[in-house]
Amino acid sequence: MNSIFGGSKCILCNLASGFEFIRRINKPRSFKLYLSRIVLKYIIENIDDFNPPKANVEIHKMLKKESGINDPFMKDKDEQITFSSKIISYLGINPYDDSIQNLKHLLALAAYGNGLDPLVLGYNLNYKMLEDDVKNLKIALNDMDRFINALESGKYKYILYLLDNAGEALFDLLLSENLRVRGINILFAVKPPHETDITLNDFARIGGDLSRVFELKEYPIFISRNSLPNVDLIISKGLLNFEAYILNMNSFKIDVLTILKAKCSVIADYFKIPLGSYIIRLYQPIN
Repeated sequence: MNSIFGGSKCILCNLASGFEFIRRINKPRSFKLYLSRIVLKYIIENIDDFNPPKANVEIHKMLKKESGINDPFMKDKDEQITFSSKIISYLGINPYDDSIQNLKHLLALAAYGNGLDPLVLGYNLNYKMLEDDVKNLKIALNDMDRFINALESGKYKYILYLLDNAGEALFDLLLSENLRVRGINILFAVKPPHETDITLNDFARIGGDLSRVFELKEYPIFISRNSLPNVDLIISKGLLNFEAYILNMNSFKIDVLTILKAKCSVIADYFKIPLGSYIIRLYQPIN
């Protein structure tokens, strides 16, 4: 694939993600080797035209089907949720404060939450470092003001919010409550079990309103054939959604607010920012 995501680093990251699935399941060594060969075979067969978001999804679907295990990342998600709950309690956040300062803080926390990811090759998920990080959050690539200006102009009345990691979603719920206070309608989208991403069951257990969420049949949404609801903006969380959007952005004539952490050098180099930086980037296609 002729893109920044087709290089060896992205291929190795997808390989490692598949192996992390295998490492977490309680199966005999011989069966784990069988699954490993499936992952390697997929990589080899697709290496000449490698599409990272597509590969990531297809590898995990194959592993779930072959192993009969749908969600081997529950322990990881529990750890994420526990950590996020602790941070939110420590910060004493009031999502209903409608000041611009509070909205900016909640946007920054939504980016911060994307650091809760154990499956990016070369990224060390260190809860102690994240705990220190939250005390002085800085957004390296910051389109908050552009987003807020568009929001206050009345441009965004209906927002589709693509959720990512389970623990991260606690911060997203806080941001969504603040947007709802401002009269914005929010519809969440979650995936079936995939890596540490939030599912419908996870959404319910962190206190999400099930009347405002739906499960994607195919994902990520930017490369799937899901029918998009009629919304004014998509808030897109995380690396998988970002990669899929960048590879297909010319097909979408809708504003997209991407929120993520540059957990790998590919993303950091793409934006020309330091590794580990937080990103809030608003894309506004010209119709």
